[in-house]
Amino acid sequence: NQLPPDEVKGCEIYDNRLWTWGGTQGGINEPLNRLRFSKGTRVELFPASNFIYVGSGNEQIQRVLEHDGELFVFTLTKVYRVVGQNENTYRAVSTAVNQGLMNPLCCVRGTRGIFMRAYDGIYEFPSGRKISEPINQIFFGETVNGIEPVGAGREPEEAMGFFDSKLFFSYCATTDPTIRNDRTLIWDTIYERWSWFIYGAQSLYTEPETNLLVGCNLTQWYQTIADVPADTRVSGAWPMRLEYGFADQCDVGFRGIPCIIDTREYDLGAPDQEKQFIDLTVDADTQGYPVTVQASFDGADLEALGVVQTTARARTVLPMIMGD
Repeated sequence: NQLPPDEVKGCEIYDNRLWTWGGTQGGINEPLNRLRFSKGTRVELFPASNFIYVGSGNEQIQRVLEHDGELFVFTLTKVYRVVGQNENTYRAVSTAVNQGLMNPLCCVRGTRGIFMRAYDGIYEFPSGRKISEPINQIFFGETVNGIEPVGAGREPEEAMGFFDSKLFFSYCATTDPTIRNDRTLIWDTIYERWSWFIYGAQSLYTEPETNLLVGCNLTQWYQTIADVPADTRVSGAWPMRLEYGFADQCDVGFRGIPCIIDTREYDLGAPDQEKQFIDLTVDADTQGYPVTVQASFDGADLEALGVVQTTARARTVLPMIMGD
């Protein structure tokens, strides 16, 4: 009947077809190494014979991604590439990369290739280079230059995203089950260096249409998941804008919208030059209510910058002389 499979684990567009893996077909669980594909251009139709097997029966497909006109299949043990021109010639061939993908959420497209979280670090594909080499011991329980290691057993919760020529990798640095991803490593593909932040997100997604990196469930080092609103999100030129939600979503006594601005990745084209904040622009509709804006730099006491009070969406510029 050419119906698509149900409850699939993922899908990808390649060669004008929709490719899926996992799930069920006709109520029967699909083999973990079976990759199905639709008819060409008619992606709603899945002939029963339109599938290929990836590797042996021991393989388990974790993620499938198209990059530079090719389709790559990431399993728990290897990386495969789909070759062929049609449903009669498609097949999966093994690549030279013998690292498997540890987490389906930790495989993203970048500008020059694909980044993946393997069991022993983070790799760039198809080059096969381990970009995590300078800090690789964090994946084995050791602290490197102040960067805390990945919490043992928390690897399945990690998240990865790519935005503004940078790779973002969020992970949990503790075994405390009440705390989720609370650290983020950032690999700058231009300068080829790592930096890190003491907050993380449970999922990351880049919106190509708006050029935003969006995440959810932000967690900081001093907060457990129970203290964070369910719809916490990260957006904008991340990590420049961190939105926690509105006052009615916060605990009693926490009536505000904290915004953490970290200048570590905000270099304005001059990463080695010191900078100073001059003013803060608040774009908001306060519905006639006065909103006090406070700020601090480097953990100092909060200073009042002024009051914003608008009856419609408007921009208010407040002086803010802070920074080094």
